[in-house]
Amino acid sequence: MANLSLDKEVKHIPNKPGVYLFKNIRGSILYVGKAKALNKRVRSYFNKNQAQPKVMQIIAQSDLIDYYVTSTEVEALVLEANLIKQYRPKYNVSYRDDKTYPYLVICLDEEWPRVRYTREKHRDKRRYFGPYTNARALKETLDTLLKIFPLRTCSSTVFARAANMNQPCLYFHINRCPGPCVGRADVNEYGRTLELISAFLEGRQEQVIADLSREMSAASDKLEFERALFFRDRLRTATQITEKQRVTSDNRLNQDVFGLALEPDIGCIQWLKIRAGKLIGSEDFIINQAGGMGEVEGLTGFIKQFYDDMSVFPDEIVVPAQLEESGAIADWLSEKRGRKVKITLPNRGLKRRLADMAVENAEHSLTRYKLRFDYESKRLKTALTELRKSLKLKSDPAVIECYDISNISGTNAVGSMIVFLNGQPARSSYRRFKIRFRDGRPNDVGMIKEVLGRRLRRAVDDPKFATTPDLIIVDGGKPQLGAALAAIKEAGEEGLAVAALAKKNEELFVPDRPGAIVLPKDSQGLYLVKRIRDEAHRFALAYHRQIRSKTMKHSSLDDVPGIGPKRRQLLVKKFGSLKKIKAASESELVAAGLPRDLAKRFKATF
Repeated sequence: MANLSLDKEVKHIPNKPGVYLFKNIRGSILYVGKAKALNKRVRSYFNKNQAQPKVMQIIAQSDLIDYYVTSTEVEALVLEANLIKQYRPKYNVSYRDDKTYPYLVICLDEEWPRVRYTREKHRDKRRYFGPYTNARALKETLDTLLKIFPLRTCSSTVFARAANMNQPCLYFHINRCPGPCVGRADVNEYGRTLELISAFLEGRQEQVIADLSREMSAASDKLEFERALFFRDRLRTATQITEKQRVTSDNRLNQDVFGLALEPDIGCIQWLKIRAGKLIGSEDFIINQAGGMGEVEGLTGFIKQFYDDMSVFPDEIVVPAQLEESGAIADWLSEKRGRKVKITLPNRGLKRRLADMAVENAEHSLTRYKLRFDYESKRLKTALTELRKSLKLKSDPAVIECYDISNISGTNAVGSMIVFLNGQPARSSYRRFKIRFRDGRPNDVGMIKEVLGRRLRRAVDDPKFATTPDLIIVDGGKPQLGAALAAIKEAGEEGLAVAALAKKNEELFVPDRPGAIVLPKDSQGLYLVKRIRDEAHRFALAYHRQIRSKTMKHSSLDDVPGIGPKRRQLLVKKFGSLKKIKAASESELVAAGLPRDLAKRFKATF
């Protein structure tokens, strides 16, 4: 048994701070934990009197214990967070969502920093606010913030195009952007607006309102009435938002209050955001309780993951149960923040009532989630059963892969592979392909064959493609079905089930059946395959636009040795368009800032 060999390994583990990893025989990491004393902590897993169901499962499935010694407990905490993020072990607490939660980000790494909605991995020199669980509400929040704090939101491509054409976008004309692309924005005022929006998002609304009030009064005293009206409108909107927030305390602290509701295989965390004594919002997070863990471990694991990517920290974290290693976590957060962060388990008073309110809301959120999930799971089960019967499959298709192609007349051609698991998108398994055009003139049929063929060949040595689909769907009709069958045959996977979905009449085509399969319009099976096909199309189109955008950034100026981004921007600023740059004389190019030999080379090229 695995635990007998593990017991021998424990004897050689030092009693120092560090991180331990339980692994199975294939080397896959099942669980990552940190400890102030490694030997003592790992030994506790073999105490039969205290073994929880999850601990028993970890021991039963593990064949190896690995560990890393660190200098301090805080270092161990950081390493643990990084390893969990990298490997996503089966038995560590994890968010149920397959992708990251959305944030608001201020891109401080750009000349004119923009504010936008994002799900990107956190980067240096960018400030993130969140996470948020309701993407639609976040976008509405961003729209409201732009009424108060006009800032750039456009991509670098859109910004450059507007600058080259000297034409600002609609946001400038409706006072949601100061127009830095066309030289209308003042650098100092733009920087001041960035400071104000950061303060507002951090919860310092009253400070922002006071600053806006001062700006309005100053403009009025200088008889700059249009500017005063501008600040008045911003002040009104900011005040309206602040007045809607509920006062919870007069201590003016910034607090994060957490509540936890647990069931054997699922849990919910409620996060109450209190800034300057006011409840400004709340979010709930569904967590995966792998194997059933206790309240303390569930809350501790969540909080460590939650704050790992945060850039804004509260003065105090209020929890309903004692955290494991709360001292180390507080030290870690204080180090990240640069100021003290306190972790409090209240027994009575206002803080206890806030913690109880968070717990109660977590329980309600979990109940709502289960009701929705139960309805959705029944609907998806019906859809999968309909597909099994209609397509004559051996079983309900738990794993469905769908492929689509996106291009414009063969240019920037890309393919998408999306995966649905039990009727739900498994976004971490999505893949995208650049088409290579190896079989003559590019066409959608040939591209489908190429993409599916590449996916099947990679299954041999790439674990990311190792899962065998129960059903493959390709976007198109009989020609695309034929291409998919050819790719499957060449890969030696003739047993795979495949179907083509034609968009015109939403008809399904399958091998060895002359006519189309037409599912009823109200069929759950039809609804599911359409949803899968549309998701494949969306994913392919998004990648195509990304590739096309990069191609469009390329200019014929880039083909001249010595003309880099800075000189290209210099020429565009001086002459206004590519046509005028090409028409310029050698002397005019030199006057614009090009060295004489480069100006000669430029004229020789054009």
